[in-house]
Amino acid sequence: MGRLGTVLILLYVLTGLSCYSGQFKGWTKDDMVVMKHYYNSFKADKEYLRVAKSIGPKGMPTNEERVYLRQQMVIAAEEARKVLEHPETLDKMHPKLRELYEDNYLKGIELTIQNMDSPDEATARYSDHLHNYYMQWYEDHWEEIKFPKEK
Repeated sequence: MGRLGTVLILLYVLTGLSCYSGQFKGWTKDDMVVMKHYYNSFKADKEYLRVAKSIGPKGMPTNEERVYLRQQMVIAAEEARKVLEHPETLDKMHPKLRELYEDNYLKGIELTIQNMDSPDEATARYSDHLHNYYMQWYEDHWEEIKFPKEK
């Protein structure tokens, strides 16, 4: 799946979260704080993908666009790290989510930042692979993932 597919999945995720009916009993206020970081990470990732897509596969971003894209990835990584400070929330959502979130989603973002700082085609391909793997898993297991309702 390419970046466009990833954007569509993220839009589906961000717009569909409040509609999910498979609620888990026992969400805490801390879980709700963690979920804000979770959503903020996805939001920054989605913004990165939106801007990158507007540049196109062969287009060269301007210096301003490069700075903005990197800022979005830094935000996505910082927010994802905050989520991982409380991994029990991810465990409540799905038993495999924590591992995939850390090993694929966050690692893919970190490699994207690394590639922005020191461009390398292999790193770029691997970061895309990790990100796409995570998003495909997320799409495939969407109905199994539990989300808290905002109170």
